[in-house]
Amino acid sequence: MGSGCSCTDTKKRRQSVIHPIQIHMNVYSRKSLELQKKDQSTNLKWNKLLETYSKYTEPITQFKKQEPTKFFKMLFKGPPKSLRWQVWKVALDVTENPQQYQALLSSNTLSENKSSISKDITRTFPELHYFSQEDGCSALSKVLEAYCNSESNVGYCQGMNYVAGFLLLIAEGEESEAFAVFHHLCLNGVSELFKQGFPLVFEMCRVFHESLSLSNQKLENYFQNNELDDNLWLIKWFLTLFVYSVKLEYATRIWDCVFARGLGFLVNVALGFVTNFKTQIKTKSPTEFLELINSFRSAEIDIEKVLAVADKTQLQQPGFLEAYVKENNTTENDKFNQH
Repeated sequence: MGSGCSCTDTKKRRQSVIHPIQIHMNVYSRKSLELQKKDQSTNLKWNKLLETYSKYTEPITQFKKQEPTKFFKMLFKGPPKSLRWQVWKVALDVTENPQQYQALLSSNTLSENKSSISKDITRTFPELHYFSQEDGCSALSKVLEAYCNSESNVGYCQGMNYVAGFLLLIAEGEESEAFAVFHHLCLNGVSELFKQGFPLVFEMCRVFHESLSLSNQKLENYFQNNELDDNLWLIKWFLTLFVYSVKLEYATRIWDCVFARGLGFLVNVALGFVTNFKTQIKTKSPTEFLELINSFRSAEIDIEKVLAVADKTQLQQPGFLEAYVKENNTTENDKFNQH
């Protein structure tokens, strides 16, 4: 299936995996009718727009090709659930290759990678029915092993399991598609997050604190005066692209924005969170602050407000990611940078 295939037909070949995933990934299962109506409204807007390109085999691809600015603007605002996976693949220029994926699975995975993956599988979204079953665990294990076989010089690193697992959920269990997107993201910047010593993660932390000191020195002073270790919260945010740290429905919106703006936008999102909760943060002890941060995994958050703040936030060094890529001579290209 190409990255811009028909966006209205339900894939019969996915029916066997849709049910266990949707039980836990129904974004609005606990939300109000107002939010359901919002998604329906967004769906109507996208379908109406894509009617313009209905004569093409891949209408979403043509939309991006002919109106890239509008495409990424609408992606930032959030596509409807029914189109999100297709839109993500088009945004990233990803087309899966099932034959290549199967070939990678037939290769022997290094024992150290296989052992590390096996340990992390049971720790990945254990609350979700899909990953408590053999099919989900097997699918995630295969996606990660295929990546290790493809990029043996990188191998497996803790944190990858959450990123790949989240992609499997959004892909509704389609392994080769989840692998293709995961592999693409790693080739275009995400693998830098997992390099030994985590240099990009620490660079993102540096830009976060320098940017916060310019926009809200009192809030930055709070973190410095209380000696709050970034390892206890901020690094977790960046290392898993927020998937481990917020409800999954909020993570989907964060990823919409990151795919629209580039990997560096993760710093904007982090700034959006602390700015949005600045009043609560300033009154809390370090222990209470960490409790607040940890509560984001299950708490109801106005994620649109957080993202609106992130959108308006100016980084101290807007081109930090490009500078990092140049200095470290990485392979990141423009597909996952700034649009």
